[in-house]
Amino acid sequence: MVTILKDRFIVEVECGTAAHEDYVSTMNNIIECIQTQSDDFMDKNYYLLELLRQMLPTEEQARALYNEIKDL
Repeated sequence: MVTILKDRFIVEVECGTAAHEDYVSTMNNIIECIQTQSDDFMDKNYYLLELLRQMLPTEEQARALYNEIKDL
């Protein structure tokens, strides 16, 4: 579901019991899918996608962030 507010939009995705694991896994799957679309795309944007992947939290970092949020 997408919620649109005045100064932001929020994308909600239902997942299993471990949202942090699903987030990291889904983002990695999207990056891998985009990287395999075409040779031309891969040549021009491979490093941008790898940079995006490096910006993702590890599963341990995502779990820590999730635990902080749920305890608020």
